[in-house]
Amino acid sequence: MSDTKKKQKMKNIYRPILLCLALLGVSACFEDYEERYLFTDNRVEFQDAVINSNAPGKTFPILSPLANDAGTVRYRINMTGEQVDVARNVDFRVVPEETTALEGKDYALPQGESVSIPAGSSFGYLEMEVLSEGSGSPTVVFELLETGDIGVLDRYHRIGIRIAYPKLSPDPAQVETINDIQHFTNITFGSNSNQNVGNFIDALTGDAYIAAGADNNNAQIDFIVLRSAAGTEQNVLTPNNSAVTAWGATSHIPEEWTVRNDGALVRIADPTQAELEAYGNASSKAELLALYDALVLDIGDRPGYSSHQGPGTRIRSMATGDLMLFRSVDRDVIAIIKIEEVVNGSTGHIQGEMKSGGEG
Repeated sequence: MSDTKKKQKMKNIYRPILLCLALLGVSACFEDYEERYLFTDNRVEFQDAVINSNAPGKTFPILSPLANDAGTVRYRINMTGEQVDVARNVDFRVVPEETTALEGKDYALPQGESVSIPAGSSFGYLEMEVLSEGSGSPTVVFELLETGDIGVLDRYHRIGIRIAYPKLSPDPAQVETINDIQHFTNITFGSNSNQNVGNFIDALTGDAYIAAGADNNNAQIDFIVLRSAAGTEQNVLTPNNSAVTAWGATSHIPEEWTVRNDGALVRIADPTQAELEAYGNASSKAELLALYDALVLDIGDRPGYSSHQGPGTRIRSMATGDLMLFRSVDRDVIAIIKIEEVVNGSTGHIQGEMKSGGEG
């Protein structure tokens, strides 16, 4: 058989297969077209749900993070069916079980939970105002609702919006200046997936950065809170610790950071009353440094001590009642934290009070 005849035979074999595949694709396209555009009655959908893929494990997309100075943003709503000569309202709701953002702190809804579709139009816009008081990277999820004779397209009736705030700074009312140190009477460090508080910490200012903020301010990051890769316990690491990349995408420690600060971390488990009083009485940077040296001097003799308690660039198993010590190598910062609450897990946190000083 000649090469020409062989090629023609192969074409004859593949032509029916390709035709079938093409018909299947057309059928799928027509099915989606009929579902969304051939209704004679009115149904609504989010345009962003139509054009974006669903988030992993979700039935709706979560849109890209917004800067905290984004102001008012709008999301288009499409309505199928015939246009009418009067404006119509479509209701929506915030889905509480999917939402971590707080109304009045992270976002506001200037038009309430209703969208107006103008007369003679098939489009309206949900408006959301991003507020400057928020923190972390919280998510709000909206769902369109049946309103009167207007239905919803179930496949496209939800969207999520993640708001990104670079950092959470301590409440000034909870910060006291004592000589040359700062006393933070209430401070929280988030874990790596906490959507309300960042996990990249500036021990001098108490600022808790999310990943985007830390990427732009890596010279200010003293330590990082991360859930244990092998469990739920909270670990604390300095940026230069070699294990920070073990968390992969959840740690957001990019290789291109120009500064990865070094320092010593220490966990003092079950501090004595005298040690707690020494912390409470410390009123200067010199006294914090002296307390650090005293606590570290005989740390190996403490009951139950393990190397995971430091001094080192990583400490583990943080617990309520501990004292956590940090001494920077690069920034001349000393900090001691009295831990009052630990919530384990990637969305957990470490909360307590802190005294810190340094850099002049």
